[in-house]
Amino acid sequence: MLQSIGNYILEEDPTKRVIYLTSEDFSQQYMKCLQEKRITEMSDFYRNEVDILLIDDIQNWTGKYETQNEFFLIFNALHQAGKQIVLTSDAPAAEVKNLSDRLVSRFSWGLTVDIQPPDVETREAILHKKAEERHLEISDEVIRYLAENIASNVRCLESAIIKLTLQSSLMSHDIDMNIAQKVVTEIAPTLRRRVSLDAVLHAVSQHYEVPETKLIEPGRGTKEISKARQVAMFLMRELSPISLQSIGSRFGGKDHSTVVHAIKSVKKEMETDPSFARLIESLKNTIHD
Repeated sequence: MLQSIGNYILEEDPTKRVIYLTSEDFSQQYMKCLQEKRITEMSDFYRNEVDILLIDDIQNWTGKYETQNEFFLIFNALHQAGKQIVLTSDAPAAEVKNLSDRLVSRFSWGLTVDIQPPDVETREAILHKKAEERHLEISDEVIRYLAENIASNVRCLESAIIKLTLQSSLMSHDIDMNIAQKVVTEIAPTLRRRVSLDAVLHAVSQHYEVPETKLIEPGRGTKEISKARQVAMFLMRELSPISLQSIGSRFGGKDHSTVVHAIKSVKKEMETDPSFARLIESLKNTIHD
């Protein structure tokens, strides 16, 4: 993602000085400059030679307080000079352990975006676009199958199109469902078994004796309905490649934070209540059957 941001900026304005680093790159650079007593040189470089700073995986700075301190100074200098900084992390800054409070405070100045994997519809659109670029004729049925079964990232979707092309050429056969199934087996052998979301709703509804319409309607509902809804959200996330946003949409338009809370609540109860954990496993088996 950061590479794409950097490439886009350079396409729009080739004069921009864009620097991309992993958090580990920055840490190693700092330690080397520290050992060689060139910290001032490093600081001057970022202050004077960088317009856009892109740093990946800042969660790896956990506990590295000297690195954090140096970045804090560089961040302030770049910010005051009106430069741009883009950072990525596997969690919000406030949730990264042992990240200094003043860095967390600085990071809150900017826009924080929670990026989830593309949903099924978006994956379909990506696959159609990639197929068009390669002048391939792929049926909507095959596109839909690929989108539902490859739920990781855009690179995997692009890889699927490439593999479809190769398989079709090697077999001298049009791209059909058989070829698509082979490609999915190659790309995603460990993908979770896909299940019907309706099957999840039905199984949870039957167990908790709550109508499916009550599970998916807006509003909190009773305590029993709320519990059943959390279990359904958890199972959908566990048993299908559907995104958090799509799950929330299925339940009356709830946002992804509600889904995250539901999943965490179910996991926590499973850890402390063996009988509840057995119930979840029983529901999984019922849904698969």
